[in-house]
Amino acid sequence: MYKNVLSKISRNYFNNNNSLKLFDVSLRDGLQAQKKIYSLSEKKNILNEIIDIYNPDNIEVGSIVSEKVLPQMKDSIELYKYAESLNNNKKYYLLVPNKNKLKIALDNDIKNMSFISSFSDTFQRKNIKKSLYDTKKEIEKINKILKNNNLKENKLYLSCFNKCPFGSSICNYDILEDLIYYNELESFNELCLSDTTGKLTFDDFKELIYDIRGIINVNKLSLHLHCNSKNLDNTIEIIDLALKFSINKLDISYIDEGGCSVTMNDENLNSNLNYKILEKLI
Repeated sequence: MYKNVLSKISRNYFNNNNSLKLFDVSLRDGLQAQKKIYSLSEKKNILNEIIDIYNPDNIEVGSIVSEKVLPQMKDSIELYKYAESLNNNKKYYLLVPNKNKLKIALDNDIKNMSFISSFSDTFQRKNIKKSLYDTKKEIEKINKILKNNNLKENKLYLSCFNKCPFGSSICNYDILEDLIYYNELESFNELCLSDTTGKLTFDDFKELIYDIRGIINVNKLSLHLHCNSKNLDNTIEIIDLALKFSINKLDISYIDEGGCSVTMNDENLNSNLNYKILEKLI
């Protein structure tokens, strides 16, 4: 079922273009929207194909989350340990949803982790049953734990960049204020701006980036974009401008699906940026 997603992108392009950094989210954000539950063996096969065909810089291989919430993420720790055993100098990540799960990650010697927050209080309350204020306080505690364990290469997803699926657009001032706050958390070397709705416009992105680059180092930023047939040209314009502004880290998927399936209805989900779409840009 995956072969229909594969593009004609040259593997050498990714190996030789040092300015473009790809963070593959297939095995977490891509799989979580799938109805079929994949076995550990199937996930290992997907991981090996991603590495062999596209050779991305970093790969998120799952999430430490309750099987009752996301049965697809079962065996994530085992998959992480398998990935680490490949000894191919890649960085593998697991998404850790809260401070309690962080203890499990540390007990299993997980070296690189991703965490979640948002620009929208409404989204946070629906997604993780916490206010944005409480989320920030927990992330401060997580940051301190990571720092004490000398773990400084972690990723922080910031959902609802510009728009919330359960409300109106988020004003630029609030986004900038939050970015300044998150930028001070030294255990996160990557802040991922996530277009949760797939409705971020090029004009809005352009205005935001001009403001953002004046307050934080854009090299710390990455993009997590969701696409559909109607916003493809818009997505390509956003990526093109991001690269011009040296925002060169992109989340990408081998699987033509994705999105916050736990919180959002299927009709509101859009696929992750995938290799086939990126081919249209390059």
